[in-house]
Amino acid sequence: TQVEFISRTTALATHPHGDAIVVGGKDADVTGVYASPESDGGPSRTLLTLASPDASISDVAVDAAGDTVYAIVDSPNATEVGELSALDLSYRSVVTEQAPIAQLTVGPVWRTLAWRTGLCNSTTTTWLRDDRTSTAVQIGTGTPLQPLSVSPIGWLDANRLVVASRSIGCDGLADIWIWNISDGAATLLVK
Repeated sequence: TQVEFISRTTALATHPHGDAIVVGGKDADVTGVYASPESDGGPSRTLLTLASPDASISDVAVDAAGDTVYAIVDSPNATEVGELSALDLSYRSVVTEQAPIAQLTVGPVWRTLAWRTGLCNSTTTTWLRDDRTSTAVQIGTGTPLQPLSVSPIGWLDANRLVVASRSIGCDGLADIWIWNISDGAATLLVK
């Protein structure tokens, strides 16, 4: 998809219903999250603008229902996963970290979200938002995944997240695991 309605695109996601694109980027020196109808290239809609000129949007994702947009907001002192209601444009922080955050991974149902935290030259962790408690939970605690570098791949359903694990880093060969949010169990799928 060619994005022409903002001057610089840093992240892009399609709406699950296929009727719009959501982008993070900069337009007229204002960093934010924007949406535009995909079919006719109609007028864009500003969903969020960032007050800090040093902030940027490195990733965006739209949940399965299509009414929540997630964005990774990078600033000089921290990285944040934000949740933006596409209905009323309300915004709240899901988590703020000093370490880099990447790889937003939305699930097949409303408000299922995972992300990777950490530098790729060290050990990374995968976190998810537990909608039962509205908290961020590190996956793999107390399992063989705990000492490994873990990155989210995708969701099988609302309770099972597929992850890649390596001894260190984000790239290269990996073991594939399924982590269950309901009981905290990790099951090795492919070694």
